[in-house]
Amino acid sequence: MNFAGIGASVKATVDGVVDTIGCVPLTITFTDTLAKGKMYIWDYGDGSPKRDTTFAPNNTITHTYTQVGKFYFNAYMQLIRLPVTFLIQQP
Repeated sequence: MNFAGIGASVKATVDGVVDTIGCVPLTITFTDTLAKGKMYIWDYGDGSPKRDTTFAPNNTITHTYTQVGKFYFNAYMQLIRLPVTFLIQQP
């Protein structure tokens, strides 16, 4: 399997628009646009103990952030780490 460009394959969307900044509470949908994984572990980076695991063909997950801050989201696909950084601000 060729993982060239895999770091750019995770997209964060808010109401269907690619975005990484918003106000709390903010619901973000994360999608692996390459959809090459067999299993995904989604780590939201907001301090919550919650991590979700999904299996192909489910390459999308939604998470609601309820705190203000800068978060480092990580998606793990097999042995590849897919980082996304975004900022959530108060209204």
